[in-house]
Amino acid sequence: KRAPARVCPHKMALLRLATLGLSTRHLSSFEPPRSLPGLIDVLGGPEVAAQAYESDRERRQRSLQEGGDTLSRDNTNPIRFVLDFASLFPNTAQPYSTCFEVGSWYRRGFPGPNPPADGVETCQRGLDEWTIPASQGCWGKCTAGDLVTPQGRDVMIHVTQSVAEEVSNLLAIESNTGPLRFVFSDGNPATKRTMESKGYDIGQRCASDCQTTSFVAVDDYYCTSGVAGDVILSVTKPPRYQGVAGSGGACQVDSSGRPLWLVFAWLEQMSDKALAPCAPGVSCITPDDAVARWRGLVIHEILHALGFSSGKFQNARDASGARKNLLAFLPVEDTDGATDMVWHFTPDSRAYAAAQEYFGCRDAGSWNGLPLMGLPDLGRNSHWETRVMRDDVMSYGMQTAVSSITLAAMEDLGFYLANYSAVNCMSWGYQQGCGFVLSRCGTYGAGRSIRLTDDPLLASKCDGDPHWGENPDAYLNQKCQFGVDPCSRSTYAGSFNGVQCDVQCYTGTAITRSDCTYVPPGEVGSAGYGGRPPVEDHWMQWLWLAVWVAGALVVVACARTCLCPRPGSVVVLVTLSSLIGLAGLVLAGTSVYIGFFDGLFGSAVFEGLFGRPTVLGSVIAGCFVAGLSLLSLIAICANSSKLMLASYLLQILALVIELAAAALVIFYLWSLTDVSNESLGDVNGVGQGRFDGRIGEVALSEIEGVACRTYQFCCRDPRLDLVSTDNATCTVLPEGQLDVATVLQDASSPQFCEYLSGSDSDIKPPQAVCDALDWLLPDLDLQDCQDKFCTHATDGYLDFIDAIIAFMRSNAMPLGGSLAMIVLIQLIAIVNAYNLRNRYKRYAEAKRRSRMQSKQSRGSSYNGPARTESCDPARSSGSGRYSSSGLSQSGGGLMGARRTSSLGVRNSHHDRARHAHRDRTPGSTNVARC
Repeated sequence: KRAPARVCPHKMALLRLATLGLSTRHLSSFEPPRSLPGLIDVLGGPEVAAQAYESDRERRQRSLQEGGDTLSRDNTNPIRFVLDFASLFPNTAQPYSTCFEVGSWYRRGFPGPNPPADGVETCQRGLDEWTIPASQGCWGKCTAGDLVTPQGRDVMIHVTQSVAEEVSNLLAIESNTGPLRFVFSDGNPATKRTMESKGYDIGQRCASDCQTTSFVAVDDYYCTSGVAGDVILSVTKPPRYQGVAGSGGACQVDSSGRPLWLVFAWLEQMSDKALAPCAPGVSCITPDDAVARWRGLVIHEILHALGFSSGKFQNARDASGARKNLLAFLPVEDTDGATDMVWHFTPDSRAYAAAQEYFGCRDAGSWNGLPLMGLPDLGRNSHWETRVMRDDVMSYGMQTAVSSITLAAMEDLGFYLANYSAVNCMSWGYQQGCGFVLSRCGTYGAGRSIRLTDDPLLASKCDGDPHWGENPDAYLNQKCQFGVDPCSRSTYAGSFNGVQCDVQCYTGTAITRSDCTYVPPGEVGSAGYGGRPPVEDHWMQWLWLAVWVAGALVVVACARTCLCPRPGSVVVLVTLSSLIGLAGLVLAGTSVYIGFFDGLFGSAVFEGLFGRPTVLGSVIAGCFVAGLSLLSLIAICANSSKLMLASYLLQILALVIELAAAALVIFYLWSLTDVSNESLGDVNGVGQGRFDGRIGEVALSEIEGVACRTYQFCCRDPRLDLVSTDNATCTVLPEGQLDVATVLQDASSPQFCEYLSGSDSDIKPPQAVCDALDWLLPDLDLQDCQDKFCTHATDGYLDFIDAIIAFMRSNAMPLGGSLAMIVLIQLIAIVNAYNLRNRYKRYAEAKRRSRMQSKQSRGSSYNGPARTESCDPARSSGSGRYSSSGLSQSGGGLMGARRTSSLGVRNSHHDRARHAHRDRTPGSTNVARC
């Protein structure tokens, strides 16, 4: 069955640059690859658009009862492509995405919403322009070679229509009668954060990621009415990259991960191409020749967009939602001694079985499976190894054969059922045995021979594929035992020796090859809906903790008279301050020793256990605690209300910081109850950011970032260090500055934690924290975590987070109880500091009043000439009452001051009256004054 491709020339599609789709013609890192990865892969992958057929429970239940967990001819139909060429027309293309006039502006990546105000281009042009990271972004001006001309557009449309029909005949998907319908959203959270940081206003858009990262204008029709079909294929024409032909990927997937909206970015110059008959001055080509010329490129990019990538293979799931574990990360060694670590298809995969048949490798112990590409870096892991699968369209061999092995790999995804009767035959490495695959063409096996008795014209049919000799490759010449053309008689004596011909070199038709249409045994399992059950809310343990804390507060309230008396307890505060200060000094001293003197007196006991930031933070915290305690003790010794006030305020500040940190951790743990679904949502493109809009969003993101980087640091697979490239990652290893990983499906990617958590800090834990976590967390096995680091991607990170959650919950009571005790001790110290501060303030106020009264009394006793009067009774008779009264008031005031200073605040009015009465006794005035 062949489904005709439906063309929607004025409906807009999406451009998602490759899902790691690369096809390079050269090994050198300074020569351009044949295709480039897309910006959407740099930013975390396509957005999920759940479809109506996914929510039809009764249909799916019926399908499962009828064996719907497998794909068959009865429940599948050839892929119905909906072709969209709107991005090739000036009235519908996204602004700045396509060139229609010389000198107009275009953009690559996210350079900012507007062209440079100074009119200066920021994009470099030339053979190395492909090395500029797409995420960096730049502005350029269109040249004649960048333009989409009507003639060039006709070529692209004709070739795409023809090739789409061929791919439709190769692959079928589960039958679906409903329309494809997408949603209005602001896109993948990682994409949104990146674009907003560059100044873009996202807003709600139909199939948002298709517009923002693939630069394709999408008609609202796709989100309102929808379109009848299985897959939308959009063709775009960004400004050319010299030497690069194209890019392919997907910007929308369903909930199981099946690509729904494909984008093929045609990067090769087409402004000088036209279909015959054509006008002079352009490269005229017939329709059939055009299909033959670009067929391999278009098929290559469409298969990438449909899922041929290491990220999709690693995350493939069976009908139950469990990982299939299609790939294994294994070492390889070339005959020249070079080593590497590359992904291999495992024995559980259909691609493995098809490769066994083609290479004639029946002994599973003699090879490691079929390897994906190792070098060059730019195509790593998402193509077949060219040295092994040179003839296949998904290698860098510049060939166009769609082999049974490639179709088997597409079936392994669980989305497609292959039509093996439509495949092409390969010759490179045919029947060369396990050693050929294991050494990646470093050694050839005995092979299978064709004899003259099989074909009398054998001598003229043993030259192999002429393409091999016509396309020299220095890398293959260096690595392969018989070079780039093993069937040349001068280098491969076994090709034809007058009697027989090696089967890989035979070009005749006298024998029938069953491997070309070989169907791997077993049924094709359908893909399930991956995911993890949400983390349960264990509220009971938090309730018991709250009861425990409340009980402790009641006990303290009952013992308030002893611990927090109303006047304040010097004994309690001195005891607590001394103990807390001693703890602070121990913390600071230990931190100083660890940070600056560890190893001075022998082996370094703490080396690697604590990082420098941790040490400095501990020194500061210890000094602060010790200083605060010392301040309280000084305030007590000096009876100073001001110092006690400072101590009181600082203790409150410390308590607030401590409680805020504890509340943040508790809130973080509560937020992690939906970590599985939200994190996987971020990966699949539906998550809105786990902490977006929540209280403490920034702080929570930073905590998540630290947790994620701890996972990366502790669980990183040490075998990555054996990879023969710098900055090795699990899926695709960046070359230079180019980031080609599907970030959120690769935990080793430098951007993984930033895009997952929203935190761009680079705080990393010290080395020994990993061993401490391995010891503390019973649900964490560090060795197992490292073994699954690459294969389990985000699931491995979620397992790590789950182990932390389990530890915190299992120890919630002791951890919470310890925190509660610390808080209670601080509260007791704060209350006593407050009461003592009021007590010292009353003392100070009493002293101040008595000094004021003393000054007033002295001023009344020595008023005017009375200071110089003699003791003569005759002269004092008229003023005796005044003078004696004044002196008695002064004396009474002094006595009152003494009593105030020694006995507290007392009213001296009675004392002054008593002394005044005594001074009025006859004859007493002169005695008193003298």
